[in-house]
Amino acid sequence: MENVVHVEVRWSECDPFSIVFYPNFFVWFDHCSWKLLQAARLELPMLKEKFGFAGMPLVGAESAFSRPVHAHDTVAIHSRVSHWGRTSFKVTHRVMRGAEQAAQGVETRVWTCTRPDEPAGIKAVRIPQEVIDILDGPAPR
Repeated sequence: MENVVHVEVRWSECDPFSIVFYPNFFVWFDHCSWKLLQAARLELPMLKEKFGFAGMPLVGAESAFSRPVHAHDTVAIHSRVSHWGRTSFKVTHRVMRGAEQAAQGVETRVWTCTRPDEPAGIKAVRIPQEVIDILDGPAPR
């Protein structure tokens, strides 16, 4: 499934030339990853209760920029899981300004569960097949 989030670029997200300062794309990508789960009806309280879910820490991020995005532009960020591993997955984000792709980002995230016996209190675990099936299917209505 794919989820789309519309972002109206604020002046405060831009450099002196009114072009989005690149770290803001990563803020948007993080937001869109969580909105993807929400759109799939994989809400945090349910994930915690059913799977012991602790979160999906970011372990890698990359981006490529092909067109500038300016203050007051509205972009549509299309997000989907593009790769599944055993405990990790990749979320690809395409930033569209109208019909043109302005940027693309890929986040690598790890599925974790609460583990009090671990030093960090969490541990990477196998991604539940139910979650994979939901995110690989059509968007819920």
